[in-house]
Amino acid sequence: MHELNGAVHWHEPKSEERAGFGKFAQPKSDYDKFMEADGLPIFRGVGIAKVQNLPLVDWPRMGGRGSYIQLHGTEGKWGCYVVEVPGAGALKVEKHLYEEVYLVIEGRGSTEVWAEEGGPRHVFEWQEGSMFSIPVNAWHRIVNATSSPALLLGGTTAPMTCSSSPRCWSNVSTFGLFRSGIGAIVSLKPQAEVWIAGRT
Repeated sequence: MHELNGAVHWHEPKSEERAGFGKFAQPKSDYDKFMEADGLPIFRGVGIAKVQNLPLVDWPRMGGRGSYIQLHGTEGKWGCYVVEVPGAGALKVEKHLYEEVYLVIEGRGSTEVWAEEGGPRHVFEWQEGSMFSIPVNAWHRIVNATSSPALLLGGTTAPMTCSSSPRCWSNVSTFGLFRSGIGAIVSLKPQAEVWIAGRT
């Protein structure tokens, strides 16, 4: 609707045009802001054919290189990313209030998990095809055992945690550890390509 010679004049929208003046977009969630604060590329789509093809950039918070993956239909529930652990190196020590599961795409190494700062560490090894989970609120560090970079696909419940607490990226917590989660690891048959898909 607009004025034409002092009179209001209206045009019917054509095919594929929206009526009205506004642009409608979903507001950014706390998890969207969390991902953007890391400065990594964010892949958004219904699925991805090969996570190895995602662009990786330096990820100072983790101590490696990485890229986020946000699949349509999983927003607010599940977040994914790929992280590259430097050859003969390790990611930074982390502790957070969301669950985290890893699938090893390439490489070999170990993970250290401990309940209390300075406490005894539970250490287990992983290789291509291994899947392991980090308990909620546990200190942990991922170590690469080879001179070549290792690539891991991580899945987290961070979007749900961020929606209930915008400080989801904090590494400091006063909550207790869910100790029953320490020690689980499984191995899957390695595949040349890793496929992941969200809900449509």
